[in-house]
Amino acid sequence: MSMESVRVRIAWVLVWLAALEASAAFAQGGASPVSRVVCQLEPSALWTGPESHAQRAGVALYQTAVTRFEEGGERSRIEVPGLGVRGPLWISHDALGAYALEGARVRGTSVSVRRGGLVCVQHEDAGEGRAQVLVRTELGAGIRFEATGGLLEDRDGQQRWTGTYPRSGLSADEPTLEDPHASIPVEHFATAADGRTVEVFTAPGGTRLLTVSAGTTVSVTRIRQEGGWSAIRIGDGPFVLGFTQATLVGLSERERARQAQVAALAAQLGSSPNARFENGPAGSGAAATPAVLRGGDASQVIRLVRTGATLRTVGGEVLRASAGVYVRLVSAASNGQTRVLAALSRSVALYADVSAVDLLDAP
Repeated sequence: MSMESVRVRIAWVLVWLAALEASAAFAQGGASPVSRVVCQLEPSALWTGPESHAQRAGVALYQTAVTRFEEGGERSRIEVPGLGVRGPLWISHDALGAYALEGARVRGTSVSVRRGGLVCVQHEDAGEGRAQVLVRTELGAGIRFEATGGLLEDRDGQQRWTGTYPRSGLSADEPTLEDPHASIPVEHFATAADGRTVEVFTAPGGTRLLTVSAGTTVSVTRIRQEGGWSAIRIGDGPFVLGFTQATLVGLSERERARQAQVAALAAQLGSSPNARFENGPAGSGAAATPAVLRGGDASQVIRLVRTGATLRTVGGEVLRASAGVYVRLVSAASNGQTRVLAALSRSVALYADVSAVDLLDAP
């Protein structure tokens, strides 16, 4: 065998190994960065690494835009665009999500998502061009599922499901909806009137999907009528489609008034059905405190950092405070340094140490 042939074979082996490495990286979500948003309603913890002993680095709020680089253990390495932090930040896989570009069934579950619905993307590559997603529903405590594929948890009327969704149908940019808060006629099962358990099936005469306990009020939307069967949708966000022969009744005047009130509140949030009040604009005075530092504990102390002061994050990165950096005191001063939670944006805050003399009273 000539030396040229050996070199060619070695080159092909190196190419093959590189392809394997790239494939493995892609399977872990690390082949190329992908834009995502924080999908958890409650503040999500940021960490210094994927290890179980990693330090807590800060918090990120619902719908914060991030870039996902790789997956490791139970966390993903991310960057927050425009935050000005070079060091890596890590967040739980379950906390990163995307908007569904089309309404579709989540494969492996009984749940469907609407166009524009925000789902959590646990893993970017679940094979066949699909991502593994986590979906939460709030369908009511009186519902008992018999088709439990993908059902992780069902507690107090709230469910968590995991399945797959086409990766090409996920986007960090929320799609525009024609009328996201349109009023939809809602009915409910007449279980309180007849005292019977309601059955919902996957199709007319098909497999039983779920039951609704007698006396339980569950709001549904009737999609169409097929003979003695009603095709119904259960759920305001992610939903379950099914068929039932149970009697459906319209809402009372009181219930319709409540529905109108909820719709009016939703309209105040703007065009996004995923929006939440806590992400709204701040006012002045105490209300000017960044949303990421707000909490229910009235004893929390808020301060301002002197412009140009040094903050050292728990990851060891040194930052210079720009004007108007609010912080929440975490622990008392030690060696002249105070541990704070510093709001580097309205939706992201990092733990850092700052000199006590650089802390000013907040307006």
